[in-house]
Amino acid sequence: MAENAATRRMLARLEAERELMYSLRREGYIEVEGEGSKPYRRYRVTVFAPTYVKQKDAAPAESHGPHVFCIEAGANYPLKEAPVVKFISAPPAHVNVYASGQVCIGRWRSDETLASETVRTLRVLFLDPATFNFASKADRDCESFCRGYKGGVPEGFPMPCPVFEDEAR
Repeated sequence: MAENAATRRMLARLEAERELMYSLRREGYIEVEGEGSKPYRRYRVTVFAPTYVKQKDAAPAESHGPHVFCIEAGANYPLKEAPVVKFISAPPAHVNVYASGQVCIGRWRSDETLASETVRTLRVLFLDPATFNFASKADRDCESFCRGYKGGVPEGFPMPCPVFEDEAR
C-alpha cells in the first residue's frame, strides 16, 4: 500500500514538473520536448546560442549549436536518485562535463526539480564561471581553458525564468 502511494506521489510530481520544464522554452533559443509517454521521465533540450565545445585532441572550439542534451529521471527519482544529464551534441568545454557528454551534477537534493537542473545545465553549457568546480573534475583537460574563461551567458540570451529557489545556494 505504501509503495503504491509513493508511486502515485512520484507520478504526480513528474506531471507537475512537465509544466516547469515547458516554462523554460524560449522561441528561437530553447526548445524542450518530453520523450516517451506521460508523465515524462526524459526531456530533450535544444539550445541555439554560441559556446565552446570539446574537441578530440584539440583545444575547445566555438560552436553556435544547436546544442542538445537530455535530462532523465530514473526509477528512484527524486528520493534516492538525481536525474542524469547528458549532452547528445558535442559537450561544452567544461571541467564538470565528461567527454561522454554526461554532466557531473555535483551536490543534489531531492527537492530540486528537473527544471532547476535544466537551468543549471544551461549555465554549464554557457560556461558560467560560477559553475566551475575545480575540486571535482570530470574533465581535467578543460581545466586550463576554464580557469582562463571569463565569459558566460551570451549577451541578449533570454535565460529561463523563473529563477528557482534551489539555485540561490
